[in-house]
Amino acid sequence: MAECKTIQLVPAYDRDYMNAQRAEADFHDDKDFKIADINCKDNGRYCNKSDILKFGDYSQVIIRYNKNTRTTTVKLGHDRNPSG
Repeated sequence: MAECKTIQLVPAYDRDYMNAQRAEADFHDDKDFKIADINCKDNGRYCNKSDILKFGDYSQVIIRYNKNTRTTTVKLGHDRNPSG
């Protein structure tokens, strides 16, 4: 992973969220998301927060939710432990 500082994700395995808080909570709980970013070489791959912190050089992720009609942005701090 890595050419962009921002990466877009969508919920994996047909999950969806009605609000940003639930989407962000699952991201922080390390649930899987799918990369949906045509500017990223890993477009279409599955990942979670730990993967992004470990292998990516991203400063934030954009999560699409509510049938991909809304977005929420999560700022990442790489000084944090990826497992918690």
